[in-house]
Amino acid sequence: MKKFYEDMTPHVSNNPRAAYLNYKDIDLGRNTEEGRTSYTEASAWGRRYFLHNFEKLAKVKARVDPENYFWNEQGNPSFCICCCRLNLTNNEYAKKYIA
Repeated sequence: MKKFYEDMTPHVSNNPRAAYLNYKDIDLGRNTEEGRTSYTEASAWGRRYFLHNFEKLAKVKARVDPENYFWNEQGNPSFCICCCRLNLTNNEYAKKYIA
């Protein structure tokens, strides 16, 4: 695997580094097993996979899976959970997405 990484390094996108949807690149980051990954932390890899759709996907996750049942290492966090952890629930910007 190390040889594969070395051979592929010249061909990897950079500035910004992107990600291939069907390949889980843990080097970009991962969710904690306790489920305490913030929206900001998750956006480090989420935006590389989904670009501007990452925020939309996190909002959908808040409605469809608020308990984070479908957790995985690089899954989207729930936007609602992230707002609560960041203490943004009193923020007008956050309120319109949580409701």
